[in-house]
Amino acid sequence: TVATVSVAPLSSQVGFEHSTYSFAQDSGQAIFQVSRTNWEGVLTVPYTVSAGPVVYGQGFADPRIGSITFAPGETTKAIAVPILDDGQYQPDATFTVTLGTPTSGTADFSVQTATATITSVHAPAQFQFSSSAYQVSEYGSFVSLTVTRSGNLAAAVSVDCSTSDHTAISTGLTPDYYSAFDPLDFAPGETSKIVQVYVTPNSNR
Repeated sequence: TVATVSVAPLSSQVGFEHSTYSFAQDSGQAIFQVSRTNWEGVLTVPYTVSAGPVVYGQGFADPRIGSITFAPGETTKAIAVPILDDGQYQPDATFTVTLGTPTSGTADFSVQTATATITSVHAPAQFQFSSSAYQVSEYGSFVSLTVTRSGNLAAAVSVDCSTSDHTAISTGLTPDYYSAFDPLDFAPGETSKIVQVYVTPNSNR
């Protein structure tokens, strides 16, 4: 009597070590470890980097596509995605890295897509007026309002200004003041800007 025994080969697998990752904005690059099992030959796996809500300056740099190649006997490879840092506070942003069908060798996927979150390490800048109340003559003059900046001073930043009418109005044929402003452009390290509001002469009203 002869018994025939068939041994099915183990399924080879390749995938990320984790499905989610987190990297600081100033970490320089995001490293994703990819591992394989049950395959000893050469295995080449392409990958694609895709943006989620990635904001300018806190995103990832090229390459957006690439590939990794496992040499015979090699079981782990790393995908490095450069991270851009503009020195400013940004909300958390995400992107994904997805493995594609191997172009040499065969393997099933264990974890095919990894989602990365870039977290900001920079405190947001704070803006405020140097005083909560100002006085100005009704005889036609400018009132100068000082806007101060604190916190993160590393980068250039632009701030919009606007006014709201109360007992003084900025519309009509005889406005009390004019409210046209250009954005306040703070240079790196600059901590204050002046906003000037022209108050019309009392004789005009």
